[in-house]
Amino acid sequence: MKIGKNAPALLALMALGLNFSAYAQEDTLLSETDQVVNTDQIDIEGLYKQKKKQPTQADRIQALRRKLEEKHEQMMRKKVEDMRLAEERKLAKKLEAALSGQMQAMDQVSTTYSAPAKVQAPAPAPAKVENKKNSFIISGGFMNIASEKNDLDANFNMKLSLENMVNERVAIGVGLRYVSIKMTDGENNYLSTPINSFGYANSYNSQYQNGREISYKQISFGAHGKVFLSVDSKIRPFVGAGIAYNRGNFNYEQNETFQYNGQQFGNEEVGSNNISGSALAGAAVQFSPMFSAEISVQYEKAFTSGVSQEDSLSSPDETRLRNLARDIEEADVASVNVGLSFNF
Repeated sequence: MKIGKNAPALLALMALGLNFSAYAQEDTLLSETDQVVNTDQIDIEGLYKQKKKQPTQADRIQALRRKLEEKHEQMMRKKVEDMRLAEERKLAKKLEAALSGQMQAMDQVSTTYSAPAKVQAPAPAPAKVENKKNSFIISGGFMNIASEKNDLDANFNMKLSLENMVNERVAIGVGLRYVSIKMTDGENNYLSTPINSFGYANSYNSQYQNGREISYKQISFGAHGKVFLSVDSKIRPFVGAGIAYNRGNFNYEQNETFQYNGQQFGNEEVGSNNISGSALAGAAVQFSPMFSAEISVQYEKAFTSGVSQEDSLSSPDETRLRNLARDIEEADVASVNVGLSFNF
């Protein structure tokens, strides 16, 4: 093969090409530049477009978790704000009530320009006892009837009253009272003479050996008034007065009918009626607005006398009943009564 005279130049060019190729393979910067230039991310206009990275499953879970956390945070913030708003409203109401009470207290307390002094809140006024207008009272107790010839205690004494408060101090009312007394007629002359003037056995003594038992029953209807000495108190003392119509009946318990010495014995009965006046004093103790107790003392005296008239057929025992009726009408009557009141 013939190279000729151009052989030196050709050899020089081959050596230069080999050196340049080796230099290009060893230069890292040129290698990376070549990759960027030859990549698909450079468009036709020569602009670089970064390839969008596709999210993984972990990225999607993380994004969902962040959304839930943000939602929970918003809900918690709303709950906290609602609680703060409720507390602010409560505080506002308390401040309003406190300021209102303070303004009322300031209106009641007169202000002066003297040296400042410590202001104390006024003590609360005692609760006023509520008094009802009407009262129904059941009462009873001890009663004594004393005269020159007799000193008797009642076996039974009860009164029903209905009262109305005219005002806070004065009450008026009506009442119905029942009284029962039993006693033994042990002073009859027939008991002390077992033999009559004709020498025969005393029939009266054989019939009533221990004396006849006398029964006295009285029903009274009256009106009364009370004046209370105190008003706003649980214990209310009072004084009062009354007037009553009394109807009484006297009879013997043993009523065996027989005749003796020309007299008819048995079924003796005497009636009486009178008008009496009374004075009383006592106190009412109120337990509650509806119920209260009452204790009182009362003195009573008859103004008039009315005993059934004696006839020609009256027996000596009937005469004794009539005398007893007159004596009781003239007696002093004292009683101590305790009652329970229903207020309405």
